[in-house]
Amino acid sequence: MSKTDVARSELYIGAIYSVIESTNRSHPKPLFTNGRHSDAFIYIIEGGCTYTMDDGYRFSVGAGDVLYLAKHAVYRMDVDEGDYHFIFCDFDFICDEPRKSTVYTPKNTTDVALWFRRLYRTYTSHALGTHAECLSLLYRIYAAVARSVGSAYVGHSSRERVEAVREHIDRNCGGELSVRALAEMADMSEVHLRKLFHSVFGISPLAYITSARLERAKQLMQYPFLSLEECATQSGFSSLAYFSRVFREAVGMTPSAYRRTLPKKEV
Repeated sequence: MSKTDVARSELYIGAIYSVIESTNRSHPKPLFTNGRHSDAFIYIIEGGCTYTMDDGYRFSVGAGDVLYLAKHAVYRMDVDEGDYHFIFCDFDFICDEPRKSTVYTPKNTTDVALWFRRLYRTYTSHALGTHAECLSLLYRIYAAVARSVGSAYVGHSSRERVEAVREHIDRNCGGELSVRALAEMADMSEVHLRKLFHSVFGISPLAYITSARLERAKQLMQYPFLSLEECATQSGFSSLAYFSRVFREAVGMTPSAYRRTLPKKEV
């Protein structure tokens, strides 16, 4: 199921629940969140972290980025070495559609950092008019997020070629795929394809290939007569060991454990 990109939509903001400045230390093991209670915008002050969503989508954040985490999102966090310092605002978008968690890089990080710090100070002051001012600041942040993707214009012809690349990946994820071959198919350089693909879909071509293969493997794993090795190779993974490692990093459990949670399909 496709998810709404909040930066390419015009959503209304409802309740604001909290604004917190916090620091996570580096953890030897990943951290897991099994469904957020709200939406959140997070400004990264220092450090970095890699987020892996339950659908296999993976991205990294660093200082100056704004992270959006959707309500009900299920994900894994791998915190980089050192302090991971951030300010986050928990709130609700007024939207019934599932939304896409991802990272944005605002054009003017100085202003966004200022708005987040003012949002934190205002929320914790408990003065009269706090909610209205916080809401105003949060809409400024949301606008900066929207402008960060809207500034990268992709022409109709280029968009069509990039969309054709994605469709090719979806149809052929079980076979051999490389960014070089996809770039040749689209008649553009690898660098240009990576840039356009990420601009249009919010994910790199390589990460999308991995995500598509994981989704195909999940579908094949519902058939009990297929071994895990067959599920892996038919999904485009070079070996069962590599598939198991990628699957565990993305989903948070081994393929065997995941398979036990699935309903069985017959021929």
